[in-house]
Amino acid sequence: RLRESYLNSLPILRELFLNDMVRGNMPAEDIRQKLEEYKIDILGAEKWLTAVINVENETAEETGLTLHQEKELIPISVKSLLEDNLKDYCRFTAFNSAVGITLIAAVDGEKKQTSLIDLLGDICKETKKILEVPITIGIGHSCQDLGEISGSYKAAVDALGYKAIVGAGSTIYINDVEPVSGGKLSFDSKDEAELIAAIKFGPREKIEEAVQAVMDKMSDAKVHFRQCQAYMLSVSSSIVQLI
Repeated sequence: RLRESYLNSLPILRELFLNDMVRGNMPAEDIRQKLEEYKIDILGAEKWLTAVINVENETAEETGLTLHQEKELIPISVKSLLEDNLKDYCRFTAFNSAVGITLIAAVDGEKKQTSLIDLLGDICKETKKILEVPITIGIGHSCQDLGEISGSYKAAVDALGYKAIVGAGSTIYINDVEPVSGGKLSFDSKDEAELIAAIKFGPREKIEEAVQAVMDKMSDAKVHFRQCQAYMLSVSSSIVQLI
């Protein structure tokens, strides 16, 4: 009975372990033992790559999939399609996490990282075509030690943060978007002085011009949405102080 109970609980235990691993809550020395115990075949690779798949639920509702049961089936269908496309290409594990479906792929032999990223892009297109539901895949940087997989996972989640800039329905590779940021987006004293002067003294055209300059700076920066939020808070704070 104990054996049967353990086997029934195995999928849940496996998922809890994988979530602990990508969050960095699992000691590095225990990872190998647990992977072998749960028969997760990703050991012995040259490097590992983490991706996070986000299903665009709003679009699912627009296409008429409003029944609770049907909406619940969408992530299962996406995961199944993901596994079908990857099973002949590389060793991997896919599981549910707080931010969506998380994938850890073992990159070894002739299976190149760039080819894997291209394949994930094809999966985005196929999901849109077959399921009529767009998905966005955030891809983190690779790591050569499974003990550092949490960094790859965090980078994949960060990549999803650029969805508002890059657009939904495709892959977003962290190495493609992070270097663009160059410097930090900041609302400096010069920007603040120009905006406040325009609001104080007008005319309307001058105010619109100053506001547009603030918005253009944010659009041109192409930074992570958290930096955009901080920037907008700085602008709001200045205007509140003026009021």
